[in-house]
Amino acid sequence: MTVPVSVTNTGDTRALYTVTVSVTLTGDNAGVDVDNAVAVDGAVPPHTTTSTEVSFTGIGSVPLTDMDVTVLDVRKQRCPAT
Repeated sequence: MTVPVSVTNTGDTRALYTVTVSVTLTGDNAGVDVDNAVAVDGAVPPHTTTSTEVSFTGIGSVPLTDMDVTVLDVRKQRCPAT
């Protein structure tokens, strides 16, 4: 399963981002939690939005109505001036 993620750099300098997403299964599969992180490929320019996706394996074929998706953390690292 993949979860689409968009990141917007609202700052004035290029930055690197890492996003951690959690999927919690509900319904018949309640209690299963899976976390995964993805680093955005390359630096995000100022005032720009970029998209990527977080992949989850081992979840199986669970209906979308039986899961909660949450962004746990977004880490931003400013790129050095060039």
